[in-house]
Amino acid sequence: MAKARLGSSLLDESEEDILAVVSENQNLLDSDSALLYYGNDNNNVYNSDDHGLQNNNRLSFSKSRIENDNYYLFRNDNYFDNNHKRHLGMMSVAVVMISKILGSGIFAAPALIYKDCGGSPFLFFTVWVVAGLLGFSGLYVFLELSSIISKNGGQKVYLQFIYYKPKMLMSVVFGIYSILFAFSANNAIIFGKYVLASFGITEPRETTLRLIAIGLCTFCTLCYGFSIKHGVFFQNFVGGLKILLLLLLAFCGVFVMLPTSITRIQYPDNNLIQDFFKIKQHVSVSSLTSAIFKATFTFGGYQTITVFAGEVINPARTLKISCPIAMLILFISFLLINLAYLIVIPYDELINSNELVGGLLFTKIFGDSIGSRFLGLTIAICAGGNVLVVTYSAGRMNQEVFREGFLPFSKKLASNWPYNAPFPALMVSLVLNILILSLPMTNDLYNFLINLESYPSKFFFALTSIGLLIIGKRYPHIKPAIKAPKIGVWFFTIFSILMLIGPFVGDTNDENKIYAISAVIMLAACFLYWLTYFRILPWISNYHLVQEEAILKDGLTVKVWSKTFD
Repeated sequence: MAKARLGSSLLDESEEDILAVVSENQNLLDSDSALLYYGNDNNNVYNSDDHGLQNNNRLSFSKSRIENDNYYLFRNDNYFDNNHKRHLGMMSVAVVMISKILGSGIFAAPALIYKDCGGSPFLFFTVWVVAGLLGFSGLYVFLELSSIISKNGGQKVYLQFIYYKPKMLMSVVFGIYSILFAFSANNAIIFGKYVLASFGITEPRETTLRLIAIGLCTFCTLCYGFSIKHGVFFQNFVGGLKILLLLLLAFCGVFVMLPTSITRIQYPDNNLIQDFFKIKQHVSVSSLTSAIFKATFTFGGYQTITVFAGEVINPARTLKISCPIAMLILFISFLLINLAYLIVIPYDELINSNELVGGLLFTKIFGDSIGSRFLGLTIAICAGGNVLVVTYSAGRMNQEVFREGFLPFSKKLASNWPYNAPFPALMVSLVLNILILSLPMTNDLYNFLINLESYPSKFFFALTSIGLLIIGKRYPHIKPAIKAPKIGVWFFTIFSILMLIGPFVGDTNDENKIYAISAVIMLAACFLYWLTYFRILPWISNYHLVQEEAILKDGLTVKVWSKTFD
């Protein structure tokens, strides 16, 4: 009989061969994401507890149907079924998608993107279409992975499962990156600017803007830290407001194309058709890359729902329907609102409007009282809602990282103390946001934060999409409920790699390289932490790290690394 292997059908294998497969893949099983195909016998459900494996980690594998009762996917859902009940339905998923994506980006980034594109309408819309296609392609990559591994953690879980060698490398690098870049300071800044602008303060004091942003981040942290239920309710309420604002965006895009006799708008002589291909300012590869980073940031957040996929009701059906529809609505609305920007706002004003371009548009269409004040405040609420969603997902992601046990104070920071919510993990993100908001409020801070956040994400996006291709080769019998088109996977992969190279191509003194260099240094620091903790220190002190599990007072299971000296 051929030797059984992980990922193959084990129906005809002996129990000894099955145990051999499990033992040989100990590192993979330690990732909590093991795949075992065990044939079509409903009684052949493998439970590691029955054989005393995993150093008494007591992982239990539940099964879900893959294809015509022939194969089953086994995964560790025990923790999520017991600690985070499935409560997100189709409406909640759509609201989370829209709330996460519809943030400050569409109201703050277009003017910056237009400037990066040299004032060319053709390049401007090309960037937005490319960003939209990347959004759809990336969404389906994550949806397929979520249908294979339906548990909380999202990208962290997927990368950990795919790249399980060297041991803990991906867990450490992506985990620390997730904590460091789980900030919402950029949206909090826009929230503060639009709140103050709605009251006629267009040039606020730095201290005032900083206090408003910190106050918003603190409110969102306390909202989820004291009650997940009430936090989700408030998030859904703000998400409903965002949906109304989204409809208003689409209306503005259509309205400005009507005759002046109907709109009563004084249109500038922008000559869009005549100057469609004209480039008015200098453009480089790195500036276009920066433009795409900002546009993809505006579409960013589609992967957030997979962070808490273990809390989605009937995840395959719910995600397959809700997510693409939400993304399509956003894509069409964004194209329409960008068209409105170019039609209504004169070129010079658009180039110099920076982050307040959304308020400027509404002022041009609806007048000062409604456009600048009421709708400006609505945009602020929209940005604030985005901070809510980022806070929620950051809390869950941070908690998952701390459960791995390799960071200092992991047990305390992973707990659900004191109100059965990830309050300690949320506090870590709050401290990070306060540190960022303590930086000088320069005009380029928002621009820098967008690019700094976007650059390393493309590195992990590329690894994720390549990993999906690896899973297809490694486990050919998998038939996921949601399938990403191959052309979309390759497009997402290749473009993510190109965007990693883009900032370093072009002018020698281009400032767009600063964020890329900063991100590379931070990723290198994550790698050095893994190298020091798991390789250098054990080698110097002559010990091995052994992974065990501990159960906290709130019932949460966490990993603990103990030293075994030779």
